[in-house]
Order: sequence, then structure tokens, then C-alpha cells
Amino acid sequence: MATKIALRVLAIGLFAGTLDIADSLIFNILRGITPVMVLQYIASGLIGAASFRGGLASKRREGRSRISAICPKPSSIV
Repeated sequence: MATKIALRVLAIGLFAGTLDIADSLIFNILRGITPVMVLQYIASGLIGAASFRGGLASKRREGRSRISAICPKPSSIV
């Protein structure tokens, strides 16, 4: 039972994280800001100015940090 709940919370968190980043990207594309710039800006909150020189690695880190901020660890649920 606890495993089912943890998986459901994880799935909802991943879905919410996906909607959150999609909203951010769409809103900023309409303003003329590229997706790369958006991801670098978000990653700068975690790794500082290095995100603007970090290339693809910093963008991946941003994506993971955005999802993990919304999705609680399964061990904290049970």
C-alpha cells in the first residue's frame, strides 16, 4: 500500500514538474528568450554563474533540480 502511494506521488510530481518547465519555456519563447537561456537562468540558482558557461551539463542539472524540487523523496512519504 505504501509503495503504491509513493509511486503515485512520484508520478504526480514528475507530471507537475513537466508542466512547470513547459510553462516556463512557452512563456519565455513568446517573449523572445531561447529555451537554453531559460534553463541556464534556472540552473544559475543552483550552481551560480557557472551555469552560463557549463554547456549541456548545466541544462541537464537544471532539469533534474526542477523535478526534484517538486517531487518529494519516496522515503519521506512512507
